[in-house]
Amino acid sequence: MASALLCPSRAPPPPCTLRNAHRVAAAWHPETIPHELSQIWSLSQEEQFYLVWPPVLLLLMRVRPSMVPRALALLIGAVALERFLIVILTVGGGGEFPLSRLYLGPDTHAEPILIGCLFGVCFVSGQLPTWLAAPGARRRAAGVSAAFVLCGILFFDRIWPFLFATPLLTVYAAAAGIVILSAATDTDGIARLLAFRPLVFVGRISYSLYLWHLFVLTAIGVSVPEIGVRPVVGVAASVVIAAASFFLVEQRFLRLKPRAASTSSGAVGAYVPLTP
Repeated sequence: MASALLCPSRAPPPPCTLRNAHRVAAAWHPETIPHELSQIWSLSQEEQFYLVWPPVLLLLMRVRPSMVPRALALLIGAVALERFLIVILTVGGGGEFPLSRLYLGPDTHAEPILIGCLFGVCFVSGQLPTWLAAPGARRRAAGVSAAFVLCGILFFDRIWPFLFATPLLTVYAAAAGIVILSAATDTDGIARLLAFRPLVFVGRISYSLYLWHLFVLTAIGVSVPEIGVRPVVGVAASVVIAAASFFLVEQRFLRLKPRAASTSSGAVGAYVPLTP
């Protein structure tokens, strides 16, 4: 969607079938998106996801609520299988590894959002597995998951192509979900660390920071990775602009929704631990 909006003269990728997977992969070109707007690919993915998933969720909740976790698990498996088939068919058909197709495609990159939905549904409906419902086991799982996520961040440049060629993306998203679950339900361990006020502040403005940081870094002329004064100035300017955007724009819209306003008030620590 992003490339189609920014480059309307470019023909959209052809429909994906088992016979033309290699041609579909070749049609996805991230270079069609200007660098300072390259973050909007994920916004377009989320937009398309939330146009489809909420009606499906409401239908399942009305027909048979107990089917929702199973349906999500099946969707996650289907996405992983589709990604695997595209890799096999593309490489087997003589094409290059379809990293752009897998990374930018709203279907092949839907797993993290689907896994987040699965955690949310299980949390709200009380269907968490026993090893996640028990506080002690959950904290231990969160510690291991946090270490795994941290390693992924530190070595991202080396491993990120493998995220889409293997089940690593599924495991990574699940680990992040466990960390978030612990932060939302526990009062110590990972939750206490993530309740550190500077981290909470960054979390509150994270959406605005994601929207603005590339504009600012590109305007200053920062290239990634780069060490020096300019990156520090760029990050500081990004945080300032993101904070202004959050308080002057985003917060005003959040206050239009009483529920959203109450959850975005900044209170941290009022967690209610789950019981087995």
